[in-house]
Amino acid sequence: MKTIYFFLSLLLISHLSFSQTNSGGDDEIDTGTPEDIPVELTYFEAYLKEDKVIMQWETASENNAAYFAIQRSSDKKYWETIGRVNARGNSQSVIAYKFEDNTPLSDAFYRLKQVDLDGANEIFGPIQITFTHAKIELCAQVMPNNVTKGKETQIQLSGLNKGNDLSIQIFNNRGEKVWDEYIESVSSNSYLKPMEISRHHSAGIYYILIKSGREVTRERLFIR
Repeated sequence: MKTIYFFLSLLLISHLSFSQTNSGGDDEIDTGTPEDIPVELTYFEAYLKEDKVIMQWETASENNAAYFAIQRSSDKKYWETIGRVNARGNSQSVIAYKFEDNTPLSDAFYRLKQVDLDGANEIFGPIQITFTHAKIELCAQVMPNNVTKGKETQIQLSGLNKGNDLSIQIFNNRGEKVWDEYIESVSSNSYLKPMEISRHHSAGIYYILIKSGREVTRERLFIR
């Protein structure tokens, strides 16, 4: 089986915390909006390795964080908790985490449910993993794409080609560039990245331009 890698350029990893449980968990229906809690996620990625799905993520800071629940779904509606990784709790340094799904589905979505010591939680994702050799077109999804000022949003990219450079640019409605990120020679097919643009820019319509090799896709973000 062809190995497909999902990779995002990282900050220097200072510590690796790895703890998991593969005994399954409760099925749940995705309802409600997650509460804001003080965990700064740098990235969340997943890739295929032989017959396993490897998930990795990184936090830049944590405050009273308890654990991460790793959840899987085939339809993005019903979510099953397939494992749990303990968080550091309180930290102002970079921490990397890892989890393996040893019995993956042929096509599935994964997300992180971060829970703090008081029970408050926040959802990161989902990202999709598919066992296929078919070419996937470059696609971007902003989640959510309509936010109030100060709220965080996430951008999910899929269909990236290994070896291509990746460019993410955001422009305001006057055509001024307000965000510019460039990653050289990616070796990933998909990644998810939290973005804090609404915390630093005023209300309005913003245009997101993503380039991967010769492929280009565009999205819009509304800040109220």
